[in-house]
Amino acid sequence: MFALLVGASAALALLAPAATPAFAASTLSATSVTSTVSGSSVTVSANIANSTTATATYVGICARTANDGHVDFPFVSSTLSPTGKVFTNTKTLPIGTYTYWPCAKIGSTWTNITAPKTFTVAAPTTTPAPSSGVLSATNVAATITGTSVTVTATIANSISKTAEYAGICARNSNDGVIDWPFVSTTLSTTGKVFSFTSVKALGTYRYWPCAKVDGKWTNIGDIKYFTIAAESVAGTPGPSTVSMPVGDLPGWKQVFTEDFTTPLAQGSFPGVYKPQWLSYNGFTDTSGVGHYDQSIISAHDGNLDINLQVKDGKALGAAPVPLVNGKWGGQTYGKFSVRMKSDAIQGFGTGFLLWNDSGDWNDGEVDFPESGLTDVVKGYNHCPGNPAKNCLVVNTAARYTTWHTYSIEWTPAKLTFLIDDVVVGSSTTDIPSKPLHWVMQVATGGTQPAADANGHLLIDWATVYTYVP
Repeated sequence: MFALLVGASAALALLAPAATPAFAASTLSATSVTSTVSGSSVTVSANIANSTTATATYVGICARTANDGHVDFPFVSSTLSPTGKVFTNTKTLPIGTYTYWPCAKIGSTWTNITAPKTFTVAAPTTTPAPSSGVLSATNVAATITGTSVTVTATIANSISKTAEYAGICARNSNDGVIDWPFVSTTLSTTGKVFSFTSVKALGTYRYWPCAKVDGKWTNIGDIKYFTIAAESVAGTPGPSTVSMPVGDLPGWKQVFTEDFTTPLAQGSFPGVYKPQWLSYNGFTDTSGVGHYDQSIISAHDGNLDINLQVKDGKALGAAPVPLVNGKWGGQTYGKFSVRMKSDAIQGFGTGFLLWNDSGDWNDGEVDFPESGLTDVVKGYNHCPGNPAKNCLVVNTAARYTTWHTYSIEWTPAKLTFLIDDVVVGSSTTDIPSKPLHWVMQVATGGTQPAADANGHLLIDWATVYTYVP
């Protein structure tokens, strides 16, 4: 969850605050934050304290993969006090580098207690017996054409030896096994070329040559990555050329429209837009680095303008919230579309999300678009009931610097992400079923932007529909 849940430095992430944010009445702190890696087993520990005695609904260690996948260690409910309490947990994780930090939820507010740290689960060192030889690989590459990927590698062995299996191992972003078919063959010092082609779903994958010789599997060489992105996403870098849709669509009843035709001076939001809009204001963003400040919002030239910046040392972001029928709260199922573009501002990112009305993360969270403004656009569905896990992860080829229309279509049977009416990801499982409301978060992702960071995110229009079976 940039998955914008509890933020991490490896990939930007923002968590939606509760529907009615509250100022913290106490201060969380953590000491002795450590991790110990033994093979694929990782033990993390932290002494977590609170300046006043309070019950944390969830407290423990948050963690993310290099692709911002959620691998949090199990949380517990516990009373925190000034004397502190030691939390220790052990988990088995796949190969990779991870960020982790102590975190807690008190009331409806999640807090990242310290800056993220890292640990690495490395591939086990394999020392082949002399009779097995030493495996090596060269010319390891992946070529992408649309959704078709061709992987190649030249695999050799220091002595001529029959491999029971040899080829290319691969995993998707959820660590699912998607190895290409292996072959049994003789490997020698001259090397043998392996090449496989298949169609893959949208997403980011890791791959590496591998072989089984004398009953032992060996991962050969470094892990590499490739991404299958959306094949077609339209857009123009100049003024938006797509008008706001008005009226119902098949299966959807339009209940909210905003075209931002009335100018509004910076510092006066919501002003004339008050009946239909509000924004988070006056408290830190979820990463704990930046601040929500609606004074950076204005409207001009038919666009809502969020002027992201660092002012007096504070990184300022905003989170406009559309109010359907002028009321706070969400709906169950619907279509949510926004036309927007942004400058590529390092340290800031989007977290446009459907956040649950209950304030209970287990009830669901859908994020699209979500990532750093200098990154490609991504999308996430956090599994209802197990939100630390992403049940849908989408990586696209779209960039924020170009105008795009981003849509979430949410029905009881399917969750779909679209860019310019082109489907870039969908799922028919783990669909949220409780009311969610739309929040257009733009904030930091856990690291302080440069002092001169300054730029604009423009929203041309936004629409909301209810689902009509």
